[in-house]
Amino acid sequence: MPLAPSAGSCVATEGAAMKADSRSKAAKGGSKAGGKSAKKHEKARRRQKREEQRAAAAAVEQCVRTANGLASFFALATPNRRFKGSAPAQKDASTEKQQGQRQDFAIYDCRATSLLDLNKPLSDEIFNLTRANMKNLYDQVHFMEQGWDDDSKRRELNHEDARLLVVLVEEADNTALPPVSRETEDSAALQDVPGERLAGFLHYRFEVEEGQAVVYIYELQVKPAFQRMAVGRRLMLLVELAARAFNRTLSPDRKLEKLMCTVIKENEGAVRFYKRVCGFVTDESDPSNFVNERLNEQLLHKLQASAKGGNAAAKMLEHAQEEEEEDEECEYEILKKNI
Repeated sequence: MPLAPSAGSCVATEGAAMKADSRSKAAKGGSKAGGKSAKKHEKARRRQKREEQRAAAAAVEQCVRTANGLASFFALATPNRRFKGSAPAQKDASTEKQQGQRQDFAIYDCRATSLLDLNKPLSDEIFNLTRANMKNLYDQVHFMEQGWDDDSKRRELNHEDARLLVVLVEEADNTALPPVSRETEDSAALQDVPGERLAGFLHYRFEVEEGQAVVYIYELQVKPAFQRMAVGRRLMLLVELAARAFNRTLSPDRKLEKLMCTVIKENEGAVRFYKRVCGFVTDESDPSNFVNERLNEQLLHKLQASAKGGNAAAKMLEHAQEEEEEDEECEYEILKKNI
């Protein structure tokens, strides 16, 4: 017959059990406390990230507001309005010398709405030049699924944020020109200018694109008589120089990140000009990037759904990709140049 445990033994056993239970509760409590601490830390991290994102977005918006507040963006690039343009030299049969046409031009920077108020004929000439150069191309590619639309283009050119670099033909070097000033825009100086003096223009705006402050080039148009005289190149260079000068006045986290433009692919001369002459490349926001992603997903789904394998599957994939790319081809390309 086994002996009954002594009273001391019972007390010791109960004490050990109580200690074990206490340790178990402490461990559970520590685990809960650790979990709460981790959740609290994660919430704080997310809150900090949101605050940083809001601060970054506010800095970008402030950059655009500051740029829009400038009276003259052009004045940041140069104090000189006048420049000489020359066409590529051609051999004169009578003199056997290379002769190139030369022309004096002057550049003015103004807001589109101010020009419309002070000189509607010149504003209309800007629209007419755009129409003459672009209407057929817009209709040919059915641009933005509608082609050319007079009212839409007028609204775009005369938008409240639209700014213009206007190039005028100058007849003589000794003509007195108004000084370039950072404090005033040039619309008053253009008040009495006849529309026929227009040689070309550049329409630009300060905007937020994909969370970045940018200079967006909406239009760059030159009359045929003055093309190949470096007018367009001069305007693009001045915008870039002005943007770089503007950035030097700001903190690194509040600046214009890049120049951007949209170009119709069928306009091969324009594509070549922006990429080869001006140094632009395809922007991350270009539709082709998203089309390719969607195509890859669609083609992978087709391949997985097909029972074919090996070469048959590869041929099916290639054929489907060609068909999809033809259907999804976008008529324009979005380009950029980092500043």
